[in-house]
Amino acid sequence: MARKSPPQAAYTENTLSHQVLSWRRDIGLTQGELEHRAGLAHNAISRIEQGEVSPKLETIEKIAAAMSISVEQLQFKQPSNRLQEDAPAYGTRSIDQEIENLPEAMRGRTKALISELIKLLKEG
Repeated sequence: MARKSPPQAAYTENTLSHQVLSWRRDIGLTQGELEHRAGLAHNAISRIEQGEVSPKLETIEKIAAAMSISVEQLQFKQPSNRLQEDAPAYGTRSIDQEIENLPEAMRGRTKALISELIKLLKEG
């Protein structure tokens, strides 16, 4: 997952640890939710956010994908109201993208449920 890094001298806004923390909070995910979405081990996000480990590029890519942002956005852009319009926030992905993140067994049922909801909305 990650290799140990030397202790950081200061926790600044341009560190990856701060960026992960800022984006995760802005999107509204818990550490556990982000770990689950990214397929990471328990406490991985905590260790990254605390600067205890320096994640490999593969892990950074997983974290960014789990938050529906690019690696560049994760590393160099600030979340929230300072965010550029080209950065999708949590919940703005298409329904198909959200469904693809579900376990395979739930995908068909979820699509059927959404279809039923859409029918009900059109009727009412």
